Amino acid sequence: MKTILFSFLIFLFFYGCSNDNLVNTNNFNSPPAQQNEFDLIGFEGKSIFTFEVNPVNPNYIIVSTKSPRGLYLTSNFGRNWTQIDSNIVTTAMKYSLNNPETIYLCNVRDVSNHYYGLVYKSTNYGRSFSGLDSSLRTWPMARPLKIEIDPLNTEIFYLHLGSYIPTDPADIIISRNGGKNINHLSSASNSYSQLQVQDILDICVNPKRTGSIFTIGSPIYNDPKILYSTDFGENWAINDLTLNSFMKKISCFDEIIVIGGNNSLAISIDNGKNFSIVSTSNFEYTFLNEILVTNDKKIFISLMPGINSKNTLIYLSDDKGQSWKKLSNDTDYKYNLRYDSNNRFLYMIKEGDNSGLYRFKL
Repeated sequence: MKTILFSFLIFLFFYGCSNDNLVNTNNFNSPPAQQNEFDLIGFEGKSIFTFEVNPVNPNYIIVSTKSPRGLYLTSNFGRNWTQIDSNIVTTAMKYSLNNPETIYLCNVRDVSNHYYGLVYKSTNYGRSFSGLDSSLRTWPMARPLKIEIDPLNTEIFYLHLGSYIPTDPADIIISRNGGKNINHLSSASNSYSQLQVQDILDICVNPKRTGSIFTIGSPIYNDPKILYSTDFGENWAINDLTLNSFMKKISCFDEIIVIGGNNSLAISIDNGKNFSIVSTSNFEYTFLNEILVTNDKKIFISLMPGINSKNTLIYLSDDKGQSWKKLSNDTDYKYNLRYDSNNRFLYMIKEGDNSGLYRFKL
């Protein structure tokens, strides 16, 4: 009997190692993540450019590191990591919600010589990538800031492209055919071009509304405005909300849109028809670092004590901004908030003495 039981256990062990099926997070946590605590899941002491958690199959997480440079992938929530590539590094990537095997990332190759922006695409969760259209002309020192993908049409994506030169403006790059052709939005949309947008501060595609994209942009000689399109970037309009010059971040899901700046938030719960202002003066820190609206309609904000500070606190609202609670007294610098609603994990990058990839169990 003992021999049979031992053989069965050995079979289960090897089957589990070879089986590539999706499994629950708890099968991989040893010890399990503790609620209301930050857990290091990889890259201790390393600098990270960015990362993404797959929105449908969150056991897949992809990371782009600064030093050593490279792309890393896990298919088991961070228990094991595989280096995919040592040449491609990126500051912007995104998994598709409608087709979770697909991920786009953007890297600028040979900026000192060619200044070409190149988008890469993977259709196997990030195990391998192929380059797309590389004919797009960008300015020197181009810096990919964010990629957004339409929630129903994976072929349509938008790239928020900035620069490592602080005084250079940022722009939107668009493809409507999966990267076969990639153009500046000002060339692809007459409506957008007529707005004479001088700078784009942030972009957000609504995961529940196909064709919908919001941006915070600066039309010529004006303070930032909310610009939006409901037809895949073809036609654009300006929201009447008056923003102060420090409004620079936006996040949205379904009817919730949150924008923010150094000392205030503006929250809409009717898809931008009306906004209510939330002052950050009642929080311990008042300068906004990041906003994340999740698919279960939580709102996370990361706040700093000053513009260039390297300390942050994270707050959460479960009631569309009516009330807020501080997640932790941890003041390490944290950024790139990502959320796994299946397992209630908030992921982030930490910099400084405790640098690495972390998650917080709600």
